[in-house]
Amino acid sequence: MSKLKILVAGLVPDEGLVELKRDFAVDHQPDASRAWILKHLGEYDGLLLASTRADRELIDAGKKLKIITTFGVGYDHVDVDYARECGIIVTNCPISVRIPTAEMALTLMLATVRRLHFYDQAMWQGEWVNVSRPVNMGTSMQGKTLGVYGMGRIGAAVARFGRMLGMRVIYHNRHRDEGGPAGDCPGGGRQPDFLPA
Repeated sequence: MSKLKILVAGLVPDEGLVELKRDFAVDHQPDASRAWILKHLGEYDGLLLASTRADRELIDAGKKLKIITTFGVGYDHVDVDYARECGIIVTNCPISVRIPTAEMALTLMLATVRRLHFYDQAMWQGEWVNVSRPVNMGTSMQGKTLGVYGMGRIGAAVARFGRMLGMRVIYHNRHRDEGGPAGDCPGGGRQPDFLPA
């Protein structure tokens, strides 16, 4: 029996396709244009897409599609209701963006408190900043309070990074996270020094 054919459209790391290739005939097209996808999608049983919009036109082009998977958490670029009407399952890959998103949140917080933009601009203008002056020092995240709004996979990763830096973590979630960090919910007690969006 021949393997089901999966089209991977977009910049998906090859190492992320190893397991998929064991069970399916995978065609990875990182640079595929929308026009190319529309022309060839009818040959495939499954579609893993990164940023291409899976609207009615694209879904209709996938005559054999059984599943559409997004490389990431969101479904905002997939017409989920129409796909379901057509009997197509829609899934996502939330783990693929969990750590990179948490790392970016941490990077932006560190860049802000350590005033990296200020130093970068000064150096490009040929200025040498006197870092011994308190106004130029920035601040430390250690001992500060990190507020996490939504203790899902990404929020929990941000909280872990914050605790590694010696921060106190408080959070707000629809449900109390028994296994998560202790603390008051933002707005309910101690206010956070940092609340990444």
